[in-house]
Amino acid sequence: MIKPSCIILAAGYSSRMGVLKPFLKFSDEFNFLENIISGYRLAGVKNLIIVVNQPFIDEDKHLKNSRLKDCTLILNKHPEYGRIFSIKLGLKKLNDDPFVFIQNVDNPFVNPEVLNSLMNGILNADVAIPTFQGRNGHPVLLNKTVINAIIRNSNLDIQFRELINSFSHIQIEVNDPGILVNINTPEDYSKYFPKYQSGIPD
Repeated sequence: MIKPSCIILAAGYSSRMGVLKPFLKFSDEFNFLENIISGYRLAGVKNLIIVVNQPFIDEDKHLKNSRLKDCTLILNKHPEYGRIFSIKLGLKKLNDDPFVFIQNVDNPFVNPEVLNSLMNGILNADVAIPTFQGRNGHPVLLNKTVINAIIRNSNLDIQFRELINSFSHIQIEVNDPGILVNINTPEDYSKYFPKYQSGIPD
């Protein structure tokens, strides 16, 4: 079994949500970010890099959170540059790690079984992508070839999916519709987390 790292992308403005998505409640025990970290830990992923924005740093919640103590926080001073810029910031902290998951904080349904399936499949391609009923989802797992190409890429306008589509990839069918979910608005949050929807501003 390979030993990949993970980059968690949490530097967005959360403008449609109205509150920082990393701190949204996932359960009585975890917020979104904590649940993501827990899922990767259960899958044996040790090196977690979290790309965050200044409002995240300004919140003192992360300073008191023991679940973040073994994670690397990277401040993205330019969230306006887009997702690929955050990914590049994270990848530059990998050193010589040969594989990395790219995980969005707005997709908090991390399933260790899905992660293990991707880890088993990545040796046959440059990119491993989970699918549910034929639809591609999250997260994706990249090898060193793709990591190096993204770091070298200077086009911040390119879409991440467009970039990785130029490499060999394997689609791995999984029995988990959670890979397709993105929580971007209060309506999305209310749909999947009705118990906690009162914490979201109108």
